Amino acid sequence: MEAKANGPKQEEPRRTGIAGPTNPLVTPLLSDLYQFTMAYAYWKAGKHNERAVFDLYFRKNPFGGEYTVFAGLEECIRLIANFKFTAEEIAFIKTSLPKTCEGTSIGERPFDFFLLKAAVYKMKKIVDHLIIQTFSSGAKFSECVILLGSNDFMGQCKLGATNCVLEQDGFYNYLRGVDCSDVEVYAVSEGSVVFPKVPLLRVEGPIAIVQLLETSLLNLINYASLVATNAARHRFVAGKSKLLLEFGLRRAQGPDGGIGASKYSYLGGFDATR
Repeated sequence: MEAKANGPKQEEPRRTGIAGPTNPLVTPLLSDLYQFTMAYAYWKAGKHNERAVFDLYFRKNPFGGEYTVFAGLEECIRLIANFKFTAEEIAFIKTSLPKTCEGTSIGERPFDFFLLKAAVYKMKKIVDHLIIQTFSSGAKFSECVILLGSNDFMGQCKLGATNCVLEQDGFYNYLRGVDCSDVEVYAVSEGSVVFPKVPLLRVEGPIAIVQLLETSLLNLINYASLVATNAARHRFVAGKSKLLLEFGLRRAQGPDGGIGASKYSYLGGFDATR
């Protein structure tokens, strides 16, 4: 099996204007299966476009301290601005959700017989329409037979069958069109000192979309704020006159954890990394 790089491909830009997340692993798939099943439930109930408001907050300060330094907002904005599923990601979601969800392949659901009947019915309507058109223009029967074997006719039949299946591909078609253009974000400034049970980030938008953002935003903010707070505590103890260098890559939680730790240590008051 050929190895593939993580993250969006260069030839498939998600959106323009704001650069994508620093870490290529941060895509719309940085989430839990739970979030996709919730989004499906909203879609199935016809409630996916209803407006919702989510507040992100924490319950206790880390390290038994009296404050927290809020961090991770920039990466959240990068994700939201570029939130768009690729065809490969949609295909992966299809394999992860139960086959009873709309959008599984023909032959995998008990009512696929009716899908096939619908496709045949659509093709029959195309045939009838073309035959009527042909004879009404004065064509002979032999010319009609030639028409039925033409590339143009076959193309229309394929289009009719494809549209029939796509109409049953509802939830995945919905995901293909999802972006955050209708999402509003209100947040405390990154680097601010914050306290428990006070909203750090408010996200407003269609309920299915803000639901899909939940896990990603928590992941991007929790770790970043933890590191920034720890760095601020060290700076407070060391005082302003001391030079503090972050040197934690070799013990960090993976390469992405190490890079993030360097960035948020600097935000929390360190001078540099080495």
